[in-house]
Amino acid sequence: MTLSGYIIIGTTNSFSEPEQSGNNIILFETNGEGIETAKMTYGGIYSDAGNSIINANGGGYIIVGSKGITSVNSKVYMAKIDESIFNIDFEITLGFEATDYGAGYDVVEHWGNYTIVGNKTIADKNTGCLIETDDNGNILFEQTFGGNDDQVFTSVNNTSEGGYVMVGKSGQGTNYMICLMKLNSKRVL
Repeated sequence: MTLSGYIIIGTTNSFSEPEQSGNNIILFETNGEGIETAKMTYGGIYSDAGNSIINANGGGYIIVGSKGITSVNSKVYMAKIDESIFNIDFEITLGFEATDYGAGYDVVEHWGNYTIVGNKTIADKNTGCLIETDDNGNILFEQTFGGNDDQVFTSVNNTSEGGYVMVGKSGQGTNYMICLMKLNSKRVL
């Protein structure tokens, strides 16, 4: 929510800025009645997706999703944009390894840092991932969960004890179950 309206994030392939193509992250700003006041797309020449947005520390917004790095692979994406939504303070793809493919689905502010959950592909399996960054997007901590089956986290929230609760799905083929995981303040189950 903005001071005078709402901010909505998603994915589009029908509106893009110069030097963008395919699917792109789109951000709409509306007034209190829901009437569009501004829109902007972010991304590149490959498919990108916008999944979550929160207010950033010190103003502006943090965007999380995925950014295509090839025609078939994407990485967890994070960007900080200013309050006008037209200027990018920084944008990065996250992952320690060059082959860390995946997507970010949700983000929360946690003790002045940002925590992102999503999935990463390791050895052709989706693993759930938790990535903590500082205000500038530098990775402070990264952990994956799962590996035998496909696992994806789609939501994260802070707990009163200083840890996290994450929700997603786990399974394989067409057989998936809801997955709920709680980590303590030391990021241990």
